[in-house]
Amino acid sequence: MSNYAWRERDIERARRLGEEALGLFRELGDQRLVASALATLGIVAEIEGNFEESERLASQAEAIYRELGHRRGAQGQTHNRALVFLHTKDFEHARPLLEQSLAEARRLGSDQSAGNAMCDLGVLALYERRYDVAAQLFADSLESALRTGWRINVVYTLRGLACVLAARAEYETAARLLGASVALQERIGEALQGYSVDAYTEGTAPVLDRLDDPEIASAFAAGKAMSVAEATGLALAAVGRDAPL
Repeated sequence: MSNYAWRERDIERARRLGEEALGLFRELGDQRLVASALATLGIVAEIEGNFEESERLASQAEAIYRELGHRRGAQGQTHNRALVFLHTKDFEHARPLLEQSLAEARRLGSDQSAGNAMCDLGVLALYERRYDVAAQLFADSLESALRTGWRINVVYTLRGLACVLAARAEYETAARLLGASVALQERIGEALQGYSVDAYTEGTAPVLDRLDDPEIASAFAAGKAMSVAEATGLALAAVGRDAPL
């Protein structure tokens, strides 16, 4: 229930349910559920902007999962800790945790988790203006999102590649990808997570600042009308990849 509450952004309810669950699970002595409750409370704390508390809770959850040998749970908390540091622009701490998350996801054979880690490493690369690195990470993550059907990561990766192309002054193609990303996000109805917002705001500004140019405005509108297959094919072709069959 607490997971549902935070996804609905009912933060006060999420915290209350999470704290109640944590107390109950501790009484029961079920460490796996204790870790799950700590993880949820860590997400709530991050949404509230309590980043130090969020990292502390995620670290506790990760430690319990590792003690239990629950590799998937541990990998998830390593990733969540990385996002806290990404949110606070502490890239020195975010990078090794994201790299660890990616390596562990690959060992687990989780295409979706690996794709997620690559996407967030792409966001980190945007912050650091390492656009060639970002391009390959977002392309790899987009291919993963298409394989797994994870539509919100299609949004993130299309927007990331739009940022890369804007940095390369390829404004028309960037506008098409940005339009496609915006349209898909509107259909999904899910907000971008806070750690990525500044990177995307800065990266898409060169396109948005040119929307008074008829060619750029037309490209943006055309992107919004694209199918997912058309948009992802364009995105991958723009960085030298073949579209998936």
